[in-house]
Amino acid sequence: MHKLVLPILIICCLALPGVTLAQFHSINDGYEALREYNYFKAKHIFYKKLKRHPVPASFGLATIFVRRDNPFHQTDSAFKYICIAQEKFISWPSDMRNKMKTYVDSIHIIFLKAAIYEQAYFHAVDSPRVETLEHFLSVYDGAPQAHEIMVLRDATAYRHARRQGTSRAMREFVECYPDAQQYAEAEELYHAMLFKEKTTPSDLESYRRFIQENPESPYVNEAHNALFVHETREGRAVDYHRFIKLYPDNPNVQTAWHNLYQLEVSDYRQESIQAFLKKYPDYPYRQQIKQDIVLAKLQLYPIRHEGKWGFMDSSSNVRIPCQFEWVGAFEEGVALAGRQGLMGFVNKRGQMVVPFIYEEAEAFKDGLSLVGDGKNYGFVDRTGRVMIPLKYSQLNDFSEGLATAEMDGSFGFINEENHAVIPFVFDAAGDFSEGMAWVKMGGKTGYVDRTGKMQIPCQFDWGESFSGGRARIRIGKKFGVIASDGRWILNPEYELIGTFSSGLAPVVLEGRLGYANRDGQLVIPLSGEADADVVNWGAFQDGLAKTRIGKKRGMIDTLGKVVVPADFEDLGNMSENRLAVRKRGKWGYVNRKVRLIIPYEYEQAWNFNDGLAKVQKDGMIGFVDTLGKVVVPCVLEDAGYFTDGWVWFRKEGKWGLMTTDTTMIMPLLDHATPIGPLIELVRDEKIAYLDRLQNRIIWKEEGFDMEELGCE
Repeated sequence: MHKLVLPILIICCLALPGVTLAQFHSINDGYEALREYNYFKAKHIFYKKLKRHPVPASFGLATIFVRRDNPFHQTDSAFKYICIAQEKFISWPSDMRNKMKTYVDSIHIIFLKAAIYEQAYFHAVDSPRVETLEHFLSVYDGAPQAHEIMVLRDATAYRHARRQGTSRAMREFVECYPDAQQYAEAEELYHAMLFKEKTTPSDLESYRRFIQENPESPYVNEAHNALFVHETREGRAVDYHRFIKLYPDNPNVQTAWHNLYQLEVSDYRQESIQAFLKKYPDYPYRQQIKQDIVLAKLQLYPIRHEGKWGFMDSSSNVRIPCQFEWVGAFEEGVALAGRQGLMGFVNKRGQMVVPFIYEEAEAFKDGLSLVGDGKNYGFVDRTGRVMIPLKYSQLNDFSEGLATAEMDGSFGFINEENHAVIPFVFDAAGDFSEGMAWVKMGGKTGYVDRTGKMQIPCQFDWGESFSGGRARIRIGKKFGVIASDGRWILNPEYELIGTFSSGLAPVVLEGRLGYANRDGQLVIPLSGEADADVVNWGAFQDGLAKTRIGKKRGMIDTLGKVVVPADFEDLGNMSENRLAVRKRGKWGYVNRKVRLIIPYEYEQAWNFNDGLAKVQKDGMIGFVDTLGKVVVPCVLEDAGYFTDGWVWFRKEGKWGLMTTDTTMIMPLLDHATPIGPLIELVRDEKIAYLDRLQNRIIWKEEGFDMEELGCE
């Protein structure tokens, strides 16, 4: 349709009969010549009259230059003269406008200019070269097609830079087109190309030079890693030590030290450690060395063969033959295992370090394991030596050097030498925290210090462990807060006091909700509404707390300022600048400015994690991104939360794995458990291991069905 504008416009200007312009004979002659397609004569007349009659002369010249049926066709010149006509028309006297309106008026000028824009546009897009597109943008000021041409220019320039395939070409694109849609991708490619070009020899010197010349490059760590791999490729202790000395600022120095230590102290004997420290006096992790005696660096994974369990490493090499009834994970260098119905521990060499004589055992913590004989409990160390005799009917882990224990129906505290530091005289007791532990006598709770001295008498009906120098207590049905010296921070007059978060704790008095700080000051007055469930929703999280007005929910900050008005039936917690909110029974998401980003269409909505949020529709689970785009349709029966790019899901009664790009890595499983870089898969009671970095099965039990699984 637009291509008809120019011919129609010219016909309208030139084909009207009965026009007499005695005072403009030359201009009239020009338009007569134009009507007769005598472009040479018309052009000569219009040029001659440009100064005296710029509007009709410029319009006539623009008409000649825009038409394709003459040797003078030139779109740039047409645009030049139509701009002159438009500019001069503004100051053109009205009597002149009336006398010449048959040939030119404002409408004619607008239509002809639009036609010129269109002609220039089609010329530019018919041969989309950067130079042609740049020319359009520089010459045709005000063109309505400018944005489209700019987008096309950016895309054309980007394709050209990609074809050249050099960092220089990509850098020039980034510098020339900072507003291009392709800017971020181009910048990333620039850094990648630069790294490849500068390190193509793949030798030590090229990586050193790259680090020195490009310290801000996102690929500088790759260069550091390459240096580390090159310098330590033989994996000898001398190689790691030389690397540490040559590259003290390399981020892999810590790994080099750890590898060096593992090589030199492979058996973790005391003599080996002493020899290592003497040989390497500058070893920086001396405080951890005692723990490292029993912590082997090798990660082992449970495997099963013919009903017996053993261990393999991450390369699927069998390290401990399958010989146990069951096994647990390695912790502090040893793993729980079962034999003939009893429990014991083995080390990573498969050697028994704690005999299989216990009916109960827990994983090691700080060098000790809680074990039981079916009636009483004690502690053993990693050599199997009994550190605390099995004579306590209840025994907790050590905390601040003491463990809560029960014997003959009374509670006390023992140290690691099994001395009763605090006598067994209490009805109940908790673990030590901040030098104090709660104890109960005669149905009342008080607090003792590590010497057993009663610092706060047993006078409360309930009390919790101290945290941050404060503890909540209850007398009757009223709650208060005390300091570790027994002072009242909040008197016991509240129906409820929540935990401190962001320096504030929710308090409820006479059904009204407020917030107190650790000094007992009501920072936010008792003006909010509370219900029986306020303990679950009233605490601050990331500086925000939920509020309630009637049946509506909102949010306030730590100053009590309303951040989210109480306009919603329910809401979640702010995550990744999105807040799940419910209206009229449906959930959607708003941003921090409470602007609706994702419409109300879901039965349930959860917080965002890794850029995705779990939502429910028609009873099924799916995932959306922060803009509301459905990434995973609501077709799942259940799902977890994305963490490090992975999520567990259930479909048709089977479990599987999914990545953030919705690739189903392992569908139709009964169970899946992440263990380090591997994932333990269970299907039809058979197990296998998936290397999640390589997305391939590295080991499988006999009978594990590989069909329909999306892995190698």
